[in-house]
Amino acid sequence: MRLAGRRFIDASIAEPLPYRTALAQGATHVLLLRTRPHTAVPMPAPLAERLIIPWFLRAQAGGALDAWRGYYHRWVRDDEALADHPTVLSMRPPAGEGEIGLVETDVDLLRNAIGTGRRAAHTTFGFLARDNACA
Repeated sequence: MRLAGRRFIDASIAEPLPYRTALAQGATHVLLLRTRPHTAVPMPAPLAERLIIPWFLRAQAGGALDAWRGYYHRWVRDDEALADHPTVLSMRPPAGEGEIGLVETDVDLLRNAIGTGRRAAHTTFGFLARDNACA
C-alpha cells in the first residue's frame, strides 16, 4: 500500500502474532484476537506463494523479503511460546466455526465470522459478567 509516497507492507510479515512489540513497549498484559482455532497448525506457504511472493517483494519492497522468509518459523515459535505465556491471553474461535480465508469477500461468511468472534469473546470474558453480577 502507498501512503504519503511511501510503500507499506502488512506488519504481520515481520510479527505474525503481534505481542512482542506490545510487551516491549510496556504492556503488562496482551489480548491476542486470533483468527484461527486452537486446532489450526501453522503451515508453510504453499509452493505457488513461495515462488511468487519473493519475486513480488524483490520488485516492490525488497526490505520485506527476509522478514517474509522467516514468517513461518516465527509463527511456529510464537505459537509455542504463547501456549503458557503468563501475561498474553489468546482468544480464538472454536474449531470448525467461522473460519475464513485471508482474502475472503463473501459478506455472509464474514458476518458469520464476526458472530463467531463475538461468541468467543463472551465465552472468554463471561466470567467477568458473572463476577460483576454477584458484586
